[in-house]
Amino acid sequence: MATRRQLSLIGLCGLAGFAITCHAAELITAIPQLKIDPQLCVLESGQDSCPVPLRVSWQAPQLPESICLYRVQQRKPLYCQYQAGNVTFELSEPLKDNDRFELRVQTDQRVLSAVDVTLARPLPELRPRRRHGWGMF
Repeated sequence: MATRRQLSLIGLCGLAGFAITCHAAELITAIPQLKIDPQLCVLESGQDSCPVPLRVSWQAPQLPESICLYRVQQRKPLYCQYQAGNVTFELSEPLKDNDRFELRVQTDQRVLSAVDVTLARPLPELRPRRRHGWGMF
């Protein structure tokens, strides 16, 4: 699905016919878009981490530089891609808190795409309020 910026650049490319504008539209559509499923993990009472493995994917038809998937809190990449193509894998590392995953260029750490994964925890059960058997007006 094309973003508003991609559509406007593609429209300019068709209207103006300039090679520079057309090249800019091609570059924007070539930026890999990170997809993670599920982005919301609902925990049941007693669970402390997401029981479902995260399915991670992106497409990089043109890859001038190596790109890596990072968890924002970690310095070490989870996965790196060195050749153009599609990437799909499952991340089985348990997710215990809300987290952000970023697709970065390996050399300069420039962020290409990012996805937030949220954990929904159940609310603690509250004790029913104790009421007196009698009332005063």
